[in-house]
Amino acid sequence: MNDIFEYEVITKDEHVLLTFSDSEQKLQKIKDEQLGKTVLFTDRNDLTDYQIVSSYRSTWHVESSFKQMKDTDFLTVRPIFHWTDQRIAVHIFTCVMAYRLCAIIRKELQEKGIDCSINQYLKSMNCINRVSTFYGDVKKPKKIEAFITGDELSDQIEAAYGLQKKYNG
Repeated sequence: MNDIFEYEVITKDEHVLLTFSDSEQKLQKIKDEQLGKTVLFTDRNDLTDYQIVSSYRSTWHVESSFKQMKDTDFLTVRPIFHWTDQRIAVHIFTCVMAYRLCAIIRKELQEKGIDCSINQYLKSMNCINRVSTFYGDVKKPKKIEAFITGDELSDQIEAAYGLQKKYNG
């Protein structure tokens, strides 16, 4: 900021005065030479410049995945109720596989024109229920099947996968 702004504090008649100014030329020089410049170092000689930059800019996907697995609503890794390294490793592996499965389902939904987050579709899928009601004679009861969806997104998911047809036969 000292390269862009110039200021001076003056005491005059028992008052403190601040004067400042900015230099558009200095700001433009900083913009041209420094701002927006990122240097990437890699030993991946097999990748093109475009692939390297794309990979760097895609790191937010990995960060988002870890954030999702820390979320306590669904797909959380914690708490871990295991004490041996092997069991902890299996627990984490299972959580990562569950996340991967959910990511695949999300991708399938996007391809079917349903754009939503993993948490959104898990919440909506939690509303989908198949209810079997038995009534009449105990030895030979009659059965009524009902398939219930909770919201518009669960309706779209049911239609995309044909869940009612699959599970109500």
